[in-house]
Amino acid sequence: MVAPASPIDWERALHLARAATPPGPRATAPERAALVVLLHDAAVDAPARVGGLTGLEREARAVARSLDVRVVDRDAARRAAVDSVRRLVPAAAHAPGERTGGSADAGRADAPGRGRSAVSMALGAGRALGHRAGGTVGTRLAATEVAAALGTVSTRLLGEVLPAVPDPAGAPDGDGEEAASASRILIVAPNVLALARRQDLDLADLARWVALHETVHAVQLAAAPWLAAHLVRATAEVVRAVTARDVAAARERAAGLSAHLALLEGHAEASLDGVGPEEIGSVHRLRAVVGPARSGALGDVLARLTSVRAKGAQHADGADFVRAVLAGTGPAGLAAAWVAPENLPRPDELEDPAAWEARVLR
Repeated sequence: MVAPASPIDWERALHLARAATPPGPRATAPERAALVVLLHDAAVDAPARVGGLTGLEREARAVARSLDVRVVDRDAARRAAVDSVRRLVPAAAHAPGERTGGSADAGRADAPGRGRSAVSMALGAGRALGHRAGGTVGTRLAATEVAAALGTVSTRLLGEVLPAVPDPAGAPDGDGEEAASASRILIVAPNVLALARRQDLDLADLARWVALHETVHAVQLAAAPWLAAHLVRATAEVVRAVTARDVAAARERAAGLSAHLALLEGHAEASLDGVGPEEIGSVHRLRAVVGPARSGALGDVLARLTSVRAKGAQHADGADFVRAVLAGTGPAGLAAAWVAPENLPRPDELEDPAAWEARVLR
């Protein structure tokens, strides 16, 4: 069976994104080298602290044992985003047995890193597929839209966790330690430096804050080894609905996906509530500057790139949900969310944590 050809010209998308995006702030070679060491060391030190912050100490130890930290530039982040997503788009864009027209470059997978997330980029490709695909002209127009998304996320992204991208058709899930070993923590050095300079932030404090936040996501993947496959399948469902121009289905599925992403981002944000100024001197300023900049970013990208606005979950505060559950049931109650996909909060439950507790914990 021949795999369907990609309807996106990925190499063209990368070329356009690279041409339209600045390389990052100026820095001397010694400054760049010192920044790489600073960011790498912060990420290496983070799992031990994250275990205590989240209560997921076993999972944090598994992450620490298999830690793979990559400090990357914007170009590497863009290229690895494509590497992750190009495998998803053909399966999501075409129904089983459907033939595709034309051909496209497969893209290369030679650089570590990625953009905001495989989920965000798949949705960007989904919009392009839904409105532009078809023949050579279609692939070029689709590449233009994907390039715009790549450029946006590659200049805003501070860090990311890149899991192994599962087969959206449903590859078997591994155990927690396998999920941890498959994950890669990325820190985008020019974006961290740019934010520190723009907001006059302490660079060492910012490095540690980003490392802690991204390590929480790595620990989530270790706690829920099914999570990456679930998100990829959910993304594929949104892409299919958008491609079919089924607005109602696309909105419903996007709302569910957005709720799940809000939980992940909210859990990372709420977990860092336990970090005080004795640990990171400028923590209050970091919360004021970095927190709002990150909050809801995935949902905003989802809505912009798919032209689907997920009601409720789009603007729901995942951090408030996590804080409410922790206040009511403690870490043991929240741990139920990592047991199975059906335990993840639904869009309406993000704004009503008691409803989630009643459904999942009782």
